Amino acid sequence: MLRSLILLAALALAWWIAAGCGGEPEPRWYRGNTHTHTLWSDGDAAPEVVADWYVSRGYASSGVFLEHVERVPSGHLAVTIAAEQGLTYTTQFVGTRSVAGALGPVGEVLAETSDNPAVYELDGSELYVRAKVISSRDHPNPYAAGDKECAWVQPVTSSAP
Repeated sequence: MLRSLILLAALALAWWIAAGCGGEPEPRWYRGNTHTHTLWSDGDAAPEVVADWYVSRGYASSGVFLEHVERVPSGHLAVTIAAEQGLTYTTQFVGTRSVAGALGPVGEVLAETSDNPAVYELDGSELYVRAKVISSRDHPNPYAAGDKECAWVQPVTSSAP
């Protein structure tokens, strides 16, 4: 009788572990690319074509999708977010400026908005500017506690003097 109870308890424990109950969940691996080239840099394809290529090959997303990114020389950087209902988005325009001929703070937040599209007006002092779009949704596989889903655009430079 005791032997039967021990066997039953061992089987129940094995089922519990196999069902994923108790303990840490299995780590998940995502296929991704953190850097790519398009016609906007030195690549040979439109951003939409590059994005479709990665999606069709099973690459994961950071959770935020952009409908359109527009850069007007000596004008502005505009990012249109493919917003999901029920989520909010904050866009930070991050960059480095030339201040009195010297390098200003590197990677400072130059502007922040919740507008969609988010627009940053270039004033010509920027060495580069890039947009970081942050969703209100927690990232499903965060690097650090509290990470939100987000997207970055490639840096742009100002062509103003």
